[in-house]
Amino acid sequence: MAEALHKNTIRIALIGKTGVGKSALGNTILGKLAFKSVTGSESVTCICQMESAELQDGEFVQVIDTPGIMDTSNRNAEHEVIKSIAYLSPGPHAFILVLQPNRATTDEINSLAELTNLFGDELYLKNTIIVMVRRNEIENEDGSLMNIHTFIETRSCNAVKDLYIKCGKRIIAIDNKERDEEIKEKFRKELSDMIKKFSGFYSHEYFKMVVQNRELANIIANLKQRQTDEIKKINATYEIEQLKIDTQQKLLQQEKKERENIEELNRKFERTIQILENQIKEKNKESCVIS
Repeated sequence: MAEALHKNTIRIALIGKTGVGKSALGNTILGKLAFKSVTGSESVTCICQMESAELQDGEFVQVIDTPGIMDTSNRNAEHEVIKSIAYLSPGPHAFILVLQPNRATTDEINSLAELTNLFGDELYLKNTIIVMVRRNEIENEDGSLMNIHTFIETRSCNAVKDLYIKCGKRIIAIDNKERDEEIKEKFRKELSDMIKKFSGFYSHEYFKMVVQNRELANIIANLKQRQTDEIKKINATYEIEQLKIDTQQKLLQQEKKERENIEELNRKFERTIQILENQIKEKNKESCVIS
């Protein structure tokens, strides 16, 4: 992971939602039409595709375009993005997260969190640059272009703001339809300068460690859940048994009380009989005396 950035090669992985403009951005970075790009929401990129070019300053750039990993319907996308780490061996110097200035949906917000979960937050975020495409739509009220940092801080949702801060506020805006070569060259230099400040690249070994840690965390979570479920079962069984015991105790207490009531009634009955018998004896005595 700590290996230094080769001064003549930059390896970049493009990540984003289907139709966001990853392929077009890849062409802008390379300075040529290398990736197939069409306007619309349908994905042109189904599997990872890597292209390369030598830039005007003599630097060599490798760019890999990935499927829409942020699409909840694309189950194979995650596998393809994982392959991109191997394609850019020994690993990408930068992840370019491609976003549009429109309001993020709930699925997109959840996908941003999933990306961090997939690659691990520490090194992934240290090597991530946000590129906001459709630069021409980021405007002030008077129609002039708004500063991209001001746009993020004042008009973006909390999830995008949080990601922006975690990425060290590294963000660039570009219009993929820009025809001015000077503006596009300025964008490429700004992107290159940002990447050169990174201390290294996101290695395949680091990614394997992230995967292993995530699998271990899942195993631990499953064990904890099983433990919780077992405890719930034991508690439920105990409660049932306790209910039985309580019920049995209440029955025994009720039976004892009824027995005591019966005994008390018997004693009262016997006392009453005794009193009557005594009264009869007394009357008999009186009768004998009179006679």
